[in-house]
Amino acid sequence: MFIASSMSFLISIFTMVSDLHRILLNWNGTSSLGYNVRGIFFLYSGVSAITILFVVKHVPETKGKTPEEIQASINTDAEKIAECNSLE
Repeated sequence: MFIASSMSFLISIFTMVSDLHRILLNWNGTSSLGYNVRGIFFLYSGVSAITILFVVKHVPETKGKTPEEIQASINTDAEKIAECNSLE
């Protein structure tokens, strides 16, 4: 599903996001006494909004498609990425 050369990059991105999430949760948990409920709400709603935008932009639509069509779409995207990597 993923190109082998991009796997290490994807793992590092996932690790960075995971660590950032952990840091934010620990920071928020220990210092939330100094903030009001609105501040905490807006922090989490901001993270949720960013997540929704990411999903809308990067996750392909699968409604009404067969598994073969979805796989073909993923393979086409992987081929485009491979072409871009070969140009560098």
